[in-house]
Amino acid sequence: MTEHKHAEVLRAIADGKEVECRPKGYYGNADWFTTMNIINPINPITRPDYEWRVKPEPKPDFKTYLTVGKGYTGNQTELRYASDTVCFTFDGETGKLKYAVVLE
Repeated sequence: MTEHKHAEVLRAIADGKEVECRPKGYYGNADWFTTMNIINPINPITRPDYEWRVKPEPKPDFKTYLTVGKGYTGNQTELRYASDTVCFTFDGETGKLKYAVVLE
């Protein structure tokens, strides 16, 4: 017997996890959105023009450190050294710089 095509999503709902859906086909590559109620008249799981997935865990932010001094810029690294003077925090999802902090 083959597994139901939404078995993973249905198990996630039973476990209390969030699921997402998006229109497919004629809507193009639409963003995923979280649905509050899987069984509703607008976006039921049985609609063939929608695709479903378990909402992925967000990627954590990451930090890198840099030593900057008069006439010297060290290598940027994820490891922190005593000489480091700047900490950069990047968004884990987008990779964009969120903020930078001058260290003491």
